[in-house]
Amino acid sequence: MTTKVITDVGTELLTTAKAKAWGRISETTDDTLIGELITAVRQATENYIGRAIGEQTREVYFDELPKDRMLELPYPPHTSISSVKSVDYERTETELTVNEGYYYHGLTEYKIEITQSFLTGTLESSLKNAYKIQYVCGYTSSDVPEALLKAMARIVARNYQMRGDDLPGADVFILDGQDKLMLNPFRRIVWF
Repeated sequence: MTTKVITDVGTELLTTAKAKAWGRISETTDDTLIGELITAVRQATENYIGRAIGEQTREVYFDELPKDRMLELPYPPHTSISSVKSVDYERTETELTVNEGYYYHGLTEYKIEITQSFLTGTLESSLKNAYKIQYVCGYTSSDVPEALLKAMARIVARNYQMRGDDLPGADVFILDGQDKLMLNPFRRIVWF
């Protein structure tokens, strides 16, 4: 399974003002840097907790269909499905229709059940196809947990204070043990 962001977050849910307040930063000269740190911390947090923070469009590619025909979408909460496509061995894409080619289950954590068969018309042939799913996901300002935003603000503030202390060529930020402890309650673990 591989995923990629098609349309990233338009407006970060953790504002520069909130991050500066958490870090007790009063000057405005580094607002651009703080904004960049907010984005980097959000992306690192998303990768660590397995959830999308801020509305975004993602695409996931499954190499094959499991025998139970269920595909679990990563990075909830999920809002909508934009498209579900079967990709055969010649890389030909066939778009599936909801309630005919697939069903989705779940309120905010979707699982896609593939019901349509391809090629020879058997379920066994559809198991050999790959599947590409594009969907909208992410917390919004009305449902993002406040404790998650506070944890991210702490990470931004710490990395802002430690800027310049990193090794040459290293990323600006690091999720340390304390960060991970604060993020663990939001972590989503998927077993394959």
